Amino acid sequence: MGDTLSQDEVDALLKGISSGDVAVQEDKPRRGEVRGFDLLGDERSAGRCFPGLELVHERLLRSLRASLSQFMTTTVQLEQRGVEILRYSSLRTRCEAGAGLAICSFAPMRGQVLLSIPPLLAFQVVDRMFGGNGRLPAHLETREYSAIELWVLRKLTEIILADFARAWGPVVALEPCLLRIETNPNLVAICPPEDAVLALELSCDLGQGGSRIVVGTPFASLEPFRPQLAQIHPEDETVDRSWTEALTRVVRASKVEVAVELGRKWIPTSEVLDLRVGDVLRFDTRPDDPLPIFVEGRALLGGIAGRSRGQNAVRVVSFGSEVHE
Repeated sequence: MGDTLSQDEVDALLKGISSGDVAVQEDKPRRGEVRGFDLLGDERSAGRCFPGLELVHERLLRSLRASLSQFMTTTVQLEQRGVEILRYSSLRTRCEAGAGLAICSFAPMRGQVLLSIPPLLAFQVVDRMFGGNGRLPAHLETREYSAIELWVLRKLTEIILADFARAWGPVVALEPCLLRIETNPNLVAICPPEDAVLALELSCDLGQGGSRIVVGTPFASLEPFRPQLAQIHPEDETVDRSWTEALTRVVRASKVEVAVELGRKWIPTSEVLDLRVGDVLRFDTRPDDPLPIFVEGRALLGGIAGRSRGQNAVRVVSFGSEVHE
């Protein structure tokens, strides 16, 4: 093969260079020359910066999907649309017009977090809760929220914040706090416009099309937790936490039979047959002896008989293995 390239080879090479498929050696900067580098221009992966965030977001999706479905009494479709790192000024321009912008804090995380709830989702939640006709009002993006809509928007925000803190549980215990809700993006400044933020986009569908929920967290707020985010491990996928929590609520609300044994005595069958009304059975139990308390037929507690507020009562004094029959 000769050293001269054909016209087709030249065209393919130029196309590869322009598309970036073929690397081109750049001129080295002269000694003492400073060359600028855009940290956000290379579209870095959030997963490479904080590898544990993927597990945090998976926990958030599972927990939030169950919480919203319970709050709305209907099945809510919730999906993750993407995670990326961008400037705060870019994130602010992505917030939909008329969106409810919740400024939140998560102690001990430094700084503030921005939660953007689109007006369509806020209207759908209010419409479902109060039995509306499903019609979208005119100029949805520019109209002001009513007092009822603001109340529902605040409740919806509190649910999202609680699940956000729960998803961060394996990393650090966060205390969510809703500071205020704004509708004008120009009044919201969780960090300088040029600072980097981590933008998490979720798609929430109540049956009338997906609405975009955006959670913006300053990059500086996440940096202190980089070691913890690198150490968390996947949870056992066989455990359905929603089912476990539902079962726990049912068990706690269930009614059980509780009985107290005042005494026990062994007597021959002949004496039982001879018992008459008015006969007295004597037990060896003393007034200060602990009595077994049975829960559904099992002796689980021990107590002392007495009276409380004019009624017969038993004061619990022991548990489990401390109970003696």
